[in-house]
Order: sequence, then C-alpha cells, then structure tokens
Amino acid sequence: MQSQVCEKVDVGSATYTRWESGKPIPSDKLTLLANMGFDVQYIITGVKNDLVLVTNGSIGENALTIGFQRPWLEQKGVNIDRLHLFIVSGDAMSPMLNAGDTLLVEAYIHRERTGNKIQIKEGLDPDETLEHDGIYVVRFNGRQAVRQVQLMPSGARVFSDNPAFKELTIKTDEIKNMVLGKVVWHGKYIG
Repeated sequence: MQSQVCEKVDVGSATYTRWESGKPIPSDKLTLLANMGFDVQYIITGVKNDLVLVTNGSIGENALTIGFQRPWLEQKGVNIDRLHLFIVSGDAMSPMLNAGDTLLVEAYIHRERTGNKIQIKEGLDPDETLEHDGIYVVRFNGRQAVRQVQLMPSGARVFSDNPAFKELTIKTDEIKNMVLGKVVWHGKYIG
C-alpha cells in the first residue's frame, strides 16, 4: 500500500515515512491523499472523522470521492476496507442502472498463499460462498460488468435488466472467480 501511495502522490518512501512520524505534509499532497480516501482531518488534527471517503481509484478529472457515514456503513454490515466506487458504463442494466451512475461496491478480495508468496486475488475466498441474490460486479467476457445474480442449487443465473443482453448460467465453482463484488448503494447525477 505504501508504494502505491508514494507513486500516486509522487514522493519517495523516505518522505512517506517522515509524514507517518508527524512531519508536515504539503497542502498539494494532502489534496492528493484526500482524493485517495485518506482522512485528512485525522492527519492534520489527530481527530477521526466519522465520514468514510470512498474513491473510484482515479486521479485527475476522472477522480471521484464520496463520503459515507461510518455508522450507516457499519449498520449495513459491509467491510469498510473493501469499498470502492464503480461507474456504470453501457446499458446492460438499464432501466435500473444507466451509464454514468455511481455504485458503492464491497469488493471480494482474498489472499492466497503459494509457498512463501502471498497474492491478493479478486473474487470470493475459496472458503466463502455467495449467500444472497443481488446486483454484483462480475468478470464477464474479460471485463468488469454489473449484472443481477440469482443463486440456484447448481450455480447461478447471471442476467441483465435489459432484455437485449443474453443471460448466462454458471456452475457453483465458477461463482468464486466471476463475482468480484456486491453493489451496496446506487447514486446518479440529475441535472
């Protein structure tokens, strides 16, 4: 994580380490950290903000950050460390979701150990199972897409709200690698 932050805010690891020990952070770097979801109020004052900032992982004109109240997220039972924003593209889920709509997604990620190496993998942990029907981000034809997932005894039905798109039936063991995260909130710009 530290190397990713250093890369995105364009500083070396020694500078980052100095910041962690309490040295001042330039305002332009604080802005970049805020855009990445860091609690700048806490960095500056030491007082935690109850607002959880969630980003889409972009920097610049494509960057999007939305704040959600921590108690609300905790009440929903989501893993706050796994939240990110996903921008809908295309019309596969129209009329429910349209291109440009913003989704709050709880990503499914897990660690896999191979010998001495640990890798972060997308998808459900091998010991986890998908427990509910819902709207999910899935790996579909090599890309990320938003689809409805309906669980069945032998797997799942993956389909769009738009009837122009084909539905897919997958086996239970395929769910773990195909389903990347659960949509927990939906918002859109009206204007």
